Amino acid sequence: MLNLFAYTGGATMACAAAGAQVCHCDAAKGMVQWARENRECSGLPEDRVRWIIDDALKFVQRERRAAAASTTAF
Repeated sequence: MLNLFAYTGGATMACAAAGAQVCHCDAAKGMVQWARENRECSGLPEDRVRWIIDDALKFVQRERRAAAASTTAF
């Protein structure tokens, strides 16, 4: 699940608790740190969430380019 503008991670934690692998993206380092603390407090496994500190649009554009490159590499 891709959570853009993810703030303190409410949706991230809910999806991770339901068993999803979550990509949590927010441009504010402090918000991502707060969300990491929320993950720890919730007892969710560390490997359930990929933490990204980046501008959401730039992140999506970069991931899209990387996905396109990996499908044309073969």
